[in-house]
Amino acid sequence: MLFALFKLFENAWFQQRQGTLDPQQWKGWELYMLAYFHRPGARTWWAMRRATFAPGFCAYLENSKPVSDVPSPSRMIRGQP
Repeated sequence: MLFALFKLFENAWFQQRQGTLDPQQWKGWELYMLAYFHRPGARTWWAMRRATFAPGFCAYLENSKPVSDVPSPSRMIRGQP
């Protein structure tokens, strides 16, 4: 599941770099992506699978900062803001 999700994130990242993804759409993708990437479990998975992604995308994620205005996936599932 995480592989497919992060491949979608990678595709959105490429589209925004090429200018084919509207900046407003990218902002939503970026927040969603960073909310997942900075979770401990996803970081563990990422360390084992990062070689399957484009180097530029890897660098982008690994140099990103966690977002504070998006609840964690577990809080969203429980319906907590």
